[in-house]
Amino acid sequence: GTFDYDSPEFDWGADYKKPNIPFKDLIVYEVAVRGFTEHHSSELGDQAGSYLGLASKIEHLKILGVNAVELLPVHEFDEMEFQRSSNPREHMVNTWGYSTINFFAPMTRFAAAGGGAVAARTEFKQMVKQLHASNIEVILDVVYNHTAEGGDDDPYPISFRGLDNKVYYMVDTD
Repeated sequence: GTFDYDSPEFDWGADYKKPNIPFKDLIVYEVAVRGFTEHHSSELGDQAGSYLGLASKIEHLKILGVNAVELLPVHEFDEMEFQRSSNPREHMVNTWGYSTINFFAPMTRFAAAGGGAVAARTEFKQMVKQLHASNIEVILDVVYNHTAEGGDDDPYPISFRGLDNKVYYMVDTD
């Protein structure tokens, strides 16, 4: 994540409103931001696999009858977690996002054309604004007990564990 004190505040628009569709009426499409449009067949060029790429496919979602997207983790996560130690998945990249580094920072690599942290923040908001304008709810999939920092037997202190392990995690003192 990053602090950006130089950019103007995001303009949600005077007429911005959330869809507020009743839960019983939701038709939810669970989607990974990158995986939804990263393939060349999406024909998105630099926007493939990005927040803006997903927003550009709103019409496709509408045709499917979707009125809510549940986004797999969109916060910073460790895509390379499987390479840290020998395991059956070491040849893979974590595309699901359940290896959190920072719950409060949008995934930088989901910015179009490698735009970086500030672009990721802005583009995430643009995506949400466009989805809401199309009457599509946005649900964020967040699992607080999945972080990139490993367990007590294999710690990887890069965030909460490194700041104050006993505050953020239950620690076995035996």
